[in-house]
Amino acid sequence: MAKLVQAVREFGPKLKLYSTIKLNDVAEWIGLRAGMSRHMVAMVTYELAEAISYHTGQGNPVKLDGIGIFTPSIDRHGKIKINFRADPALTKSMKVTTYSGTIENKRRIRLNDKGYKALWDAENPHNPLEIKGH
Repeated sequence: MAKLVQAVREFGPKLKLYSTIKLNDVAEWIGLRAGMSRHMVAMVTYELAEAISYHTGQGNPVKLDGIGIFTPSIDRHGKIKINFRADPALTKSMKVTTYSGTIENKRRIRLNDKGYKALWDAENPHNPLEIKGH
């Protein structure tokens, strides 16, 4: 039997992602807004990355207001990495009502479990969706 997560992945709303905006484009955009050259903004960005690497490498989380917090962590195999958690203000700025990109399956926002079951079971009659508690 299929699980709800499979149905949501298949039929739920998704953001269509376009090309990744890279540092040069971001630096140019910031430069135009801040009256700085693209090269200066890029240099500051590279230095910011170095500062984050240095301080997290010393065991210090790095919080950038409006952007988020970078926190060092280690997994059970001893691999050290940096986790990132977006600032709540940044997350709150992304709303379905103001998002100008494409939302696929937008009409399925807030679709309930029974709705996903109906969609899944119609497409997968030999592997029906199991919904706990129903």
